[in-house]
Amino acid sequence: MISWEKRPIEIASLLNPAFCGEILRRCVKAYEDAAARPLPYSLIFFVLPIILHKNTRESLPISVKSQLHVWLQSHQEAKVGFAERMRQLVPVTREATTFLLQLDVFLISDDAGLSITSHKVRDVIGQTEGEIADCYKKARIIGQWLARVDNPATIYSMWGVKP
Repeated sequence: MISWEKRPIEIASLLNPAFCGEILRRCVKAYEDAAARPLPYSLIFFVLPIILHKNTRESLPISVKSQLHVWLQSHQEAKVGFAERMRQLVPVTREATTFLLQLDVFLISDDAGLSITSHKVRDVIGQTEGEIADCYKKARIIGQWLARVDNPATIYSMWGVKP
């Protein structure tokens, strides 16, 4: 990861640990609510490449009525370049996850799952509309979708990436 002093301001602003961490937090919370278990650590790396890629995020449904594999079948373009986006965002995901661990927002379970602590996090005031709100809403959808698939390897396979 490039040091903060050397990051372009646009990258530092968009990929800051607080914003990315909030996306991850909302996804993990939705996963836990739907699955009643921690999110497997290996799945956290899917969240930011899906949510921060505008075309993919905008093509996501507004609810989880459909299944992830059905959505992927009808949106094959979402997989184009996904593996490279995922690879590029691994350091950002790790940085945001570490940030949340340091704030005691995330806990790591004995089986390497991420869960939310009882730590209260205030919603960001004024973020009910626009691109940031859309990122937060879609993060919850991703969390619910991931909860419906029992095996992380299946999710990797669906997206065409190798761990």
